[in-house]
Amino acid sequence: MLPIQVRLFNRIFSIFAYQAILAVYLLLSFVFAFERILNTDNSMYLFQLINTKTFVFPESRFGVFISELPVLGAIWLGIGLRAVIFIYSLSFPLLYCFISWICVKRLGQKDAGLIIALLLVSGVGYTFFHPVTEIHQAMVYAMLVFALLNAEASGKISGVGFYISITVAVALCLLAHPAALFLLMFIAVFRVITRKSGLKSAVILFITCLLTGLIRVFSASETSYDAAQYQHLFHASDALANLFSLQPLLFLATRSITTYLSVLTSVVFGFILAFRLPDPVSQRKRLVWAFGLLAAGFLALISVLTFSQGDSDMMLEKSFIPAVFVVIITFVYLLKDAPTSSPIFIYLPFVIAIIGFTRICYVGNKVSKRLYLLDEIAAANQDQPKLIAAFSDFDAPEMTLNHWATASDMLMLSLVKQKKPVTLYITELPDTFSTASTDARVFLCVKYWQNWDAGLLNPDYFKLPAVPYMRYKSNRRQE
Repeated sequence: MLPIQVRLFNRIFSIFAYQAILAVYLLLSFVFAFERILNTDNSMYLFQLINTKTFVFPESRFGVFISELPVLGAIWLGIGLRAVIFIYSLSFPLLYCFISWICVKRLGQKDAGLIIALLLVSGVGYTFFHPVTEIHQAMVYAMLVFALLNAEASGKISGVGFYISITVAVALCLLAHPAALFLLMFIAVFRVITRKSGLKSAVILFITCLLTGLIRVFSASETSYDAAQYQHLFHASDALANLFSLQPLLFLATRSITTYLSVLTSVVFGFILAFRLPDPVSQRKRLVWAFGLLAAGFLALISVLTFSQGDSDMMLEKSFIPAVFVVIITFVYLLKDAPTSSPIFIYLPFVIAIIGFTRICYVGNKVSKRLYLLDEIAAANQDQPKLIAAFSDFDAPEMTLNHWATASDMLMLSLVKQKKPVTLYITELPDTFSTASTDARVFLCVKYWQNWDAGLLNPDYFKLPAVPYMRYKSNRRQE
């Protein structure tokens, strides 16, 4: 029989930790539902889902279809816009909870549940408010692959059931995001080093990822977002020459004690665990930890080179998620053998989660302020449902925070809060939009899709009056 310390540790580690973290994550997804959905891509995707009543697959990332099923069901049933926003926000954490449940309860891989929970709150801030990001879904599907492979090795699943399950999981992962191939390649090598897998299965997974990556690169449209990122990576010689002055690297340095404090905590305690474990266990654990750090560094370098020209905080956070993925998997691998006599190791997952949740709430307050300002504008312009403004019309910095989908953000916000539609399009040169000021059918959407015919809007949700755009009259408020 296991000692009481070990049994207590196993119970906290395998059940309570991952459930508690996911429960808080789910709660915050409810509390910040409007902040999460009425924001950049999230708003635009929901806008398209409502108007087309079918799946939205940006950049042919078909693996995300499961997360769109609940909101599409709600739209087809005619459920109100407020409820649709909440359903969309919650559909992502509910998917992650379901995958965690499969890993822990059906496959018996309790460490996979904890890894998923910690991944969702480590190295995030603005990323939490971009729930449609496919990299998070790819990351969770990668953990399902990890759990399936470990369950097969331990005899918990076998035969046809295993092969069908692993094929579906790998397909979902690789179809969710291009970075998934790095996640699965790491898992293949990681399982060999930790002696969880033979070389044959690792090579098969590795080659599958390579072939998928080649197909993605050569099949991507030259004008697509993914193709642009591939070009940045493949022509990175100039970026390498100026590596230490690149924005992504500066971003990592300046966010080390804010966004990445939870990740640094994992790194620091990973070192402690790697050198504290007794021999002969320690030697193998140190090798695994060293491999994990090298892999994380390699993936971080790829992110730096891919985004060498810089981007928003949200996009840069997303770019480093694969590196965070490697750190957390390796850390939990070491944590499983932590000395149960030291309470700090038992409660360490909660410490990491609290750091992550604190960062999420800090960013949430900033995003909430933006919605508050948009609501104020909508309330003051009930007689002018279509507004166009210049960035210079606003003093509050929150108005330019993730501003590019403001038109759909404000349209949905006004319908829920004010019960009347008001939309606001922000641009550098509002006076150049002459058609919008004369054609009542025009709906200015986003920069890459400016003229959306108002007649194509779903009338069950968006009853926008057929009037031309009016120039927004700024009060020049200082916030």
